[in-house]
Amino acid sequence: MKKITIILLISSTFMMAQTKPVVTKFGEIVNINPFVNNGLTAVNGYIQLGGALTQPSVLTTDVYTLALLGIPSGTASDNILVNDPATGILKKTTTANFIANAWKISGNTGIDSSINFLGTTDLNDLIFKTNSIERFRMLGSGLVGIGTTTPTTVLEITAATNPLKLNGLQAGNTATDNIVLTDNTGILKTTLTPDVLLTPVWKTTGNTGTTAGTNFIGTIDAQDQVFKTNSAERIRLDNDNGFTGVGLKTLAVYGTTPNYMLDVVDDLHISSSRTDDLTAARLILENQNTVAGSADSGIGTYWLDGKDAGSRRQWYVGKGYLPEGSGGNDNFMISSGLTDNLNFGYAQASNTNVKPHLYVDAANNRIGIGTINPAAALEVSNNATALNPMKLNGLQTGAITDNVVVVDNTGVLKTIALSDAGDNLGNHTATMTLNMSNYDITNVKNLSLKSDLRIYDSNTSFPNPFVVNKNNGNFSIGQDYATPLLTINETTSKTNVLRLQITQGTDGNAPVADYIAAAADTNGNVIWKPVSETTGAVRLQFNLQSTGLSADNSDTYTDVPGLSNYTYVAPSDGILMLQSILYSMITGPVTITTTPVMAKTQMKIFVNGMDLDNTELIATNTGANSADYQNGGTMLPETSNINVQIPVTKGQTYVISVQARTVEKLSNGGVGTSVGTYSLDDVQIPSTLVGTLYNQ
Repeated sequence: MKKITIILLISSTFMMAQTKPVVTKFGEIVNINPFVNNGLTAVNGYIQLGGALTQPSVLTTDVYTLALLGIPSGTASDNILVNDPATGILKKTTTANFIANAWKISGNTGIDSSINFLGTTDLNDLIFKTNSIERFRMLGSGLVGIGTTTPTTVLEITAATNPLKLNGLQAGNTATDNIVLTDNTGILKTTLTPDVLLTPVWKTTGNTGTTAGTNFIGTIDAQDQVFKTNSAERIRLDNDNGFTGVGLKTLAVYGTTPNYMLDVVDDLHISSSRTDDLTAARLILENQNTVAGSADSGIGTYWLDGKDAGSRRQWYVGKGYLPEGSGGNDNFMISSGLTDNLNFGYAQASNTNVKPHLYVDAANNRIGIGTINPAAALEVSNNATALNPMKLNGLQTGAITDNVVVVDNTGVLKTIALSDAGDNLGNHTATMTLNMSNYDITNVKNLSLKSDLRIYDSNTSFPNPFVVNKNNGNFSIGQDYATPLLTINETTSKTNVLRLQITQGTDGNAPVADYIAAAADTNGNVIWKPVSETTGAVRLQFNLQSTGLSADNSDTYTDVPGLSNYTYVAPSDGILMLQSILYSMITGPVTITTTPVMAKTQMKIFVNGMDLDNTELIATNTGANSADYQNGGTMLPETSNINVQIPVTKGQTYVISVQARTVEKLSNGGVGTSVGTYSLDDVQIPSTLVGTLYNQ
């Protein structure tokens, strides 16, 4: 609003208000009788401003204006002086009438949605800002932009990441609802419903109305069919030959092309819970070619081991290709040989590259190991190697009446009486060192040693023995006599261990760095546990600091911000020791004129909403005025300590709060106190609550 200053100049000198004759230049005598009205007053012969206006007053010049000086300050209930633009007459109106058509920051009443609106009446944009930064713009054309000043659609939202988030969306109907998507410019559009869109594909919940032969999973061009999980290939159907590969990708050197009708890398497991003869789990190999001696008549199972190329070994189990060996057509064999690729010729028993490990002559009920022409029920041959032909483990202990097994010059096993087999050591006194040539001594009842026992490592890389020795009542185990690793004293029964390592507690748990081995019971069982969980340990649980002030001048207890509603879960049984150091201040805005100033504060600690006994303390503030105790004042606040001990149980939850109230207020102004953070020279000094746990 333009400020109008009006100054009324009556005269540069005061006019006399008395009657006086005056002679004009024509010689006439004129009596002047001045009368004053319309805002003028005659005082002691002078004409002055100060009278009531009895006639309309109009200032018609821009040169001489009216100024009003010394106008006192008004209030929100005063009227506002306005000017009638048609007549220039000054008038008054109320503040409410003056802002009747404005949008108030505290809200409006009586709004008529048909005529009242927020916006423009021209083509200028409507802009919304926070912190002087534009957030929202509505163009004169009606387009709305959030994050952009040039929207091109009815609503356009622009952001560096995640421009739109919708909460509370309801579950859709896949049969009737459309799918919302965006084009390459970010514009939202709708497409077919999920059911319609997925009609030509295989659904994860299954399909209906399919036709075998017409509907299938696979390709219709010359490409392999690949099946994946977690983006890794698991199964491949080869387009060239129809072979199926399973797990080929797990062995990089094998490649991705299957070489057999079913090519499986890694394990193949066949299992069944059926118990009847016809449907129990079986692996059946059958060759329908009935021509005896045909190269196709050999059926069985082939394996290739995983060694490097050039030294891989192939294993064959099954019926040989040809009627070879003593069994003729009725043969079964297990053989192996070196090959880089699967070789079907390894099903020939007489192949020079084949090692016939086991041959079954079904025609004569004979088994050959290392031979395809067994002459006995079981014949073991080592003709191809220099190894011993047979070894038996797990033989039972014999008796003095048992016979001894021997072999004749043809390799046939026979038995003879034990007495004919020679000396069995018996009850002798040795006269020389007994060299067992790497054989064992088993089933020893008592073993008495007059010297040390040396135990050597089975791995020749560790040639030094461990020495077991008893000397002067001390039983010791070590690498030498001078520094034994373990010693047991016969007299004191004490055990001395040079270096001790406990790899597992009696509870089965392994040690953790910085844990200690502690007795689990009176039986000496040891478990690993942190030092903080041992009985008698004291450890800090929390250290809270206030973030503000409790309610000022409150008759009831209110929370000290930052020190209230703290949830504590006890990690072990024990005593929780609570210590609270609290600052109490006069924070009221009223200046106190009485001396001394005094206000009392009452503070308590509550646990799970319960008032703990003997936790009340009273702090007193004294000084010249309350400003000394307000945040930033010159006087330090009063401090109080609350110390409480409460028993806690492992796993139990405790809600801890510090609260304060004004017990005794100042006599004038009703000024009280609050408790919390004290500010001094821009430094925040908080009240604190510290919890320390003593384990039991």
